[in-house]
Amino acid sequence: MQHNSRNYSEHIRLKTVVNFIGMFSFFSVLSLPLLFQALRTALFQTIPFDDYAEFLLTILGRTENFAPLAPMHYRILSILPAALFTLVPEIPFSRLPALDPAWRNATQAIVIWSWMCIVLSATVIFAQFRYRQKSSFAAAIVGAMSTIILAQFLSTVGVDGPFILFVTLLAVFSSNPTVFVPLIIIAPFVNEKLPIIFAAQFVARRVTAHFSYAKSPHNVYSSAPTPQLLASLAGCFVYFAIRFFLNFPGNENQLDFTSYPAASLNALQYLFTVKGFILNGIPVALIFALFFLAIYVSVNSAGNSKHLVKTQISFQLERADIVLPFIFVALAIVADVQFNLGRIAMLLFPLTLVGIAARFDKP
Repeated sequence: MQHNSRNYSEHIRLKTVVNFIGMFSFFSVLSLPLLFQALRTALFQTIPFDDYAEFLLTILGRTENFAPLAPMHYRILSILPAALFTLVPEIPFSRLPALDPAWRNATQAIVIWSWMCIVLSATVIFAQFRYRQKSSFAAAIVGAMSTIILAQFLSTVGVDGPFILFVTLLAVFSSNPTVFVPLIIIAPFVNEKLPIIFAAQFVARRVTAHFSYAKSPHNVYSSAPTPQLLASLAGCFVYFAIRFFLNFPGNENQLDFTSYPAASLNALQYLFTVKGFILNGIPVALIFALFFLAIYVSVNSAGNSKHLVKTQISFQLERADIVLPFIFVALAIVADVQFNLGRIAMLLFPLTLVGIAARFDKP
């Protein structure tokens, strides 16, 4: 009997892995035009973007005399896997101006790696819908395709792809401290904003639960467990220790708190331009709409066991979680990121997708 049960479990696991690979291939084919679009953008340099190619070449020992600026140093895990894709043959483009072959190879590798991270994120979201939430196949497809579409608000030629993959994985494993804790500790080496997201989420939930008259429908420690909270704070400490004590050159204005008022006024001016409205105003409005919808659906279905689907704690958005877009918008404003305010705000979108669909969809 035990032998049959073990065989059945192994069969289910194998089937899940095969399905995951199949869906990853499916989403890869569907999003191939987006890969070529991102490659054209990077190689023809049609928009300004953070150029990590020289940093990758430095890591590979293929260039000298390059002094990386913050935040490149501590985002090494966002770039290092791209080294594998330097083995991909050169993808030709018509009318491409003469480029340094090494820079072109590194840029192509980074764009492919970023695109693959987005596709992997979509596949993970699909698996979360289909196998963990027991959602319908249609809902899982919508969730995955929403990931790919919303990722277009981000930089597809830089390191936003690895960020989206990591925030998705952290949210998926947010109920499992064995996986979540080591991931969040190394998260600053992917992107320094990652531990800030989860530290803010868990701290806001603890504070709200203890100082609000309207208590959360479930125990505060289940929605903001101590191991995950402490690990997220530790991840933030790792970043600030690197930033303040190692004092890498670059983004010095972010360490000068006296510059924040002037930087904030300067950043807000961009909102009152057509370009600022499109690149900043619309994405910020969209991320707030997604959060309000996810929180509304979650809170209003929490008392109805028929519609309450068990999911990971970071996907179960609560009222306190509305602080996340406010924090990200505030950080972007004081850092004076100009036309990147909307992009930074949209980095939070994976947290909203599963929470919404898990309570609307009926398998």
